[in-house]
Amino acid sequence: MASLEHKINMKHDNEKAFTPNPPVESGLRPEPYYEKRLSPIGARIRRVLLAAVAKEKDLLMWIQSRRHPWLDLYFVYSSNLGAHTFFMVCLPLLFWFGYAQLGRGLTTMLAAGVFFSGFLKDIFCLPRPPSPPIRRLTMSNSHQLEYGFPSTHSVNAVSVTVYFIAFILPVADLEYETKIISIAAFSIYCLSVVIGRVYCGMHSFTDITGGIVMGVTLSWLQWAWQQDLDDFVLDGSWMAPMIMSSVILFLIYIFPEPIDNCPCFDDAFAFAGVMMGLTSGSWRFARSKFSHIGYGRGNVPYEYEIVGPVVTITRILIGIAILFLWRYVMKKLCYITLPPLYRALNLPCCKNNLSASKCKTHMVPSVFDLPRTTKEFDVHSTADPYEYLDAEKEKEQGLNRRQNKSESNGTIDGNSHVKYFAEKLEKGLFNNVTTIRYDVDVVTKLIVYSGIGYLAVDTIPVLFESTGLGVGIATAL
Repeated sequence: MASLEHKINMKHDNEKAFTPNPPVESGLRPEPYYEKRLSPIGARIRRVLLAAVAKEKDLLMWIQSRRHPWLDLYFVYSSNLGAHTFFMVCLPLLFWFGYAQLGRGLTTMLAAGVFFSGFLKDIFCLPRPPSPPIRRLTMSNSHQLEYGFPSTHSVNAVSVTVYFIAFILPVADLEYETKIISIAAFSIYCLSVVIGRVYCGMHSFTDITGGIVMGVTLSWLQWAWQQDLDDFVLDGSWMAPMIMSSVILFLIYIFPEPIDNCPCFDDAFAFAGVMMGLTSGSWRFARSKFSHIGYGRGNVPYEYEIVGPVVTITRILIGIAILFLWRYVMKKLCYITLPPLYRALNLPCCKNNLSASKCKTHMVPSVFDLPRTTKEFDVHSTADPYEYLDAEKEKEQGLNRRQNKSESNGTIDGNSHVKYFAEKLEKGLFNNVTTIRYDVDVVTKLIVYSGIGYLAVDTIPVLFESTGLGVGIATAL
């Protein structure tokens, strides 16, 4: 059996052979390249932002000179709380436990944040802080490939924090101390994500300032128009979800085509798909017999006192499992059926994407992927950084399971683990694997993620009520 390191090296060789363009970091081509391709206004704003970022280099280097292994560990892991994948997993829980309005608000706001921040990134093409001399600390192989302005992590963290604070302040049943603790917790969360982007060398102060402004703006707009949007979707005719989907498809159509090999539109299209499924699913569920008036319009019935802990945990496990299974199966199915369709119709290939003629049919999901073993590496998937870390740790420390059972799991004391983690970040362990994108990925994302949105707000809640995991039937248990 080939070693994990050998498999990863083989994967890198394959990617080099299939990469459509040389791996030039986004935003770092010669200036005439961008001047020629950007609009006059976009090019002018880009020059101003570039000058601002250039002035920050010394400050960013000074901040990183104060790095500490524990801070490296904290900020790298806390950055995951601002990533869209974290929200993709957590948002469905709000719908399943009686907070549908909050879930719709957060999903709409986060979708707008990911979409429009990616929109601006592809308009201005502003690079991340120069590396070297700035050291980038990240566990993601895709975020470092994006442009820098504005910071999507900052947009997400700020918008969620402002929205949640606005949500809990008017709640009369919530004790004053609880409100203070909640506000403090969300403030720490927001500061950790935003400051961490600068500490980790992933963004400049210009980037996070743009993210903060956009986050506050989006949270205000969502709070101001949320009721009207809910009324339109939940009380409207069948035209309501059709109009919403048409608007989303129009936004996808006008999304700027990346000048560099930047994956900004990947996340934007994923959330666009979620919104299409969310609006149609919310509209249908509000008209079903399972949407009880006593629990709020369009709300999934749930009471912990009635359901209990066992059913509650079961709901979570079944719901998440269905989303995992849907994404796994549908993505494979799309990669089997779409490439022949693209080839038959001779559909055009987007810039920086491989054509469907080179698309394999054995690709593995990456966001909602089922746990992979070390054997499952292919040109489309990314090596699991934790597995790679464990393998490297065993190799460097010379662990021997037969000789020392106490170290059979590769465990080490806390300080050594932090030091080792910091060393791996320095060597770029988590960011040296690139992802190959195919033209069918765009349609695949819309299909897969629209299904996730629909399942989360309609199909899965109906399943709960129909199988004894809802409030009405669980009372007799």
